[in-house]
Amino acid sequence: MSARTILSFPRGRALLLVTALAATCPAGQAVYAHEEATGVVKERMDTMKQLGKRMKTLKSLVRSSSAYDATRVASLAGEIRGISDQVESGFPAGSIEHPSEALPAIWENWERFVELIDAMKTESEKLGEAARDSDQRAALKQFAALGKTCRGCHTDFRQKKD
Repeated sequence: MSARTILSFPRGRALLLVTALAATCPAGQAVYAHEEATGVVKERMDTMKQLGKRMKTLKSLVRSSSAYDATRVASLAGEIRGISDQVESGFPAGSIEHPSEALPAIWENWERFVELIDAMKTESEKLGEAARDSDQRAALKQFAALGKTCRGCHTDFRQKKD
């Protein structure tokens, strides 16, 4: 369907069509899932979304020679460290109701889950230190170590994305 065809729809129908299309694509489904979430599941989805935004920003900063800003990297690392304090409490036993992406493995292997949270705290602190030392190479290496903690948790404890 072309943009011209969509634009020829009456405004209400075009909005309905765009909403339907967004709900069928993976990114649209993620947004929709967050809208359906309530209580602790919504809170933790929002927390994880905030972590993801900061990681995305950090990725662009530490990989760019022209955009590297040590102060901003240190600040974002500190924000991640602060947010990581909220992660464990966001997973009370049995909080797996739809649209949660958490797997029962979290509660079956709680010690491993907490180890990964602690590793995220440690690696984000090290990233902040590297940035404050104005060492972009060390910051990039530390960013990779921080990302490894995120991947470990997603691999072991989060439903696979389609």
